[in-house]
Amino acid sequence: MFDETPHIWLAVAAAVAVAAAVASAWTWLRARRARREIEAWTDWQRVGTDGPWPWEKSLPAMAPGNVDLVPDHGPITVLSAWSGWVDGLPVRAGELSWSSTSLVRMTGKADGAGVFACVSLPRPLPPMAVHLRGQAAGKEFQDRFTVLGAEAPERIGQVLRIVHIDGTVPTWTLLDNELFAFVPLREPARPRHIRDAAQRLAWVAQLLLTEPNKPQGRPT
Repeated sequence: MFDETPHIWLAVAAAVAVAAAVASAWTWLRARRARREIEAWTDWQRVGTDGPWPWEKSLPAMAPGNVDLVPDHGPITVLSAWSGWVDGLPVRAGELSWSSTSLVRMTGKADGAGVFACVSLPRPLPPMAVHLRGQAAGKEFQDRFTVLGAEAPERIGQVLRIVHIDGTVPTWTLLDNELFAFVPLREPARPRHIRDAAQRLAWVAQLLLTEPNKPQGRPT
């Protein structure tokens, strides 16, 4: 009696191969379309990728035993960069990839790709940051994030805490007047991702610049 089982497995293997080829082609097509959008983007001015970038500085320890802000100098590669203005603040933003353990508390990943944004404040502020808490559990701000910097608690008010909890703004680091953030992506970077990261970081800047004893409006 003829055994059809080998034919069934051949058909399954062929279907898997076709599915893998289609997925690979779709991934390639998305990457190509994203690259075309990036290359054609003229809303902001394209700038060099050599920097200098604020994360390249030696970051000061903000608390005893803190190592979260000290870069391990692993490769953080800026792939493209632009300069523009958001909410009256000068920004530089673009796409990058990294393999650096110092970004785990800012991105949740030691290796990845995504977009970055740097906002220049009109005046320097004390060094501070809001980073992800390792093995975070719970819904409260203090359960999910770590605040770094001696003067950070009085500048990070309730509104800023809320927009971190609901994911409106990314985690960030502030050194002098340079505020920067990294946003990991699961898809190829497009101009809309870059603009969005810059806009959300500009909201953080506006809230930090607001005096702690004045009412703070939530970004919309």
